Amino acid sequence: MRKRILFVLMLLFTLIFIQNVNSSSSLGEIYSIETIIYRNGSANLESIKYGKGHTSHFTDYSTGYKMIVTSEKGTVLFSENFYASFDVTDVPSSSLKSMTKDFRIPYFNDATRIRIFYNNNVILDIDLRDSFCNKNSVCDKGESKYNCPEDCPGEYVITSTTTTSGEPVSECGDGICNEDEDRMNCPQDCETDFPYYLLWLVVIVVIIVISGMIIYESRKVPGENHE
Repeated sequence: MRKRILFVLMLLFTLIFIQNVNSSSSLGEIYSIETIIYRNGSANLESIKYGKGHTSHFTDYSTGYKMIVTSEKGTVLFSENFYASFDVTDVPSSSLKSMTKDFRIPYFNDATRIRIFYNNNVILDIDLRDSFCNKNSVCDKGESKYNCPEDCPGEYVITSTTTTSGEPVSECGDGICNEDEDRMNCPQDCETDFPYYLLWLVVIVVIIVISGMIIYESRKVPGENHE
């Protein structure tokens, strides 16, 4: 009986360890992009940042809207459809003229351009060389030899974690889980898809119950009959 209980405990701890490892490893390098998309078929770029986090959810269905990331040679590195709705759910038959749309897409070292299409027409063209290359002779985060050869003439190596003014790059609440952020000090940016604290709570309760069972079994008098 005790061997079975110990086996169950070991299995639970193993599952928790694997899930936490998968959760940590799923935070990849991303571009965090904030845009304004207009109903008339145009768009503006509000901001674009580099960091770590989870990628946005895209759809497999054709919606008319598509985001494509390409390299300097025109190779398609990323291509996904997304949905944009201008309908006001609380007010029937009403619609918006524009909407804010945020994206978190994978970072590619050799990416040089991000385009947003609507019905096969380019409505937003982001040149990553203009967006990230500050030409400060330091290979900052988000810069590479492809989008900023002036600062990164060789292989892509991050050598700075601050901007040219000395201010920290990371900012809690910007949608990016930066290196100095985690689920404790910035849950807005580093939250996981699954509430693991609930899993830990369940495990603790199970351990308490099983421990009580072990103590109860160990204190039973051999041969004692229980009605």
